[in-house]
Amino acid sequence: MEALNDENMDWMPLYLSTIAGLSTCIGAAVVFCLPKAENNGVVEISPDIMCYSLSLAGSVMITVSVISILPECLKSSTVGDDGEHALILWNSWEMASRVICFSVGVGSYYILAKCAFPEPEDLIAETVAK
Repeated sequence: MEALNDENMDWMPLYLSTIAGLSTCIGAAVVFCLPKAENNGVVEISPDIMCYSLSLAGSVMITVSVISILPECLKSSTVGDDGEHALILWNSWEMASRVICFSVGVGSYYILAKCAFPEPEDLIAETVAK
């Protein structure tokens, strides 16, 4: 593809944004193609379709996150003689500090999710129980 050579790499974010926007439109078009109920004309989505759609969306988001973030996390912060970043050694302090920071972030999220921002289902269950 001539459009993706080194001279036109400045346009790569625009190409990727366009692809993302088109995929959103395609996803919306799929919803309009679902069958409507006979009595009120509302689209009824079965639990099977909902589970499939949510699992597909979740797996795509996780895959994209891992593929785009993991290589950046494994690069060293120092630049070598050739101008490139080397990979971090697994037994280095730099890797340990990144693992510690990641663990603190996971722990903070867990504490906030359990204490500060409860799940809506938990709030509903508490309200019904009273």
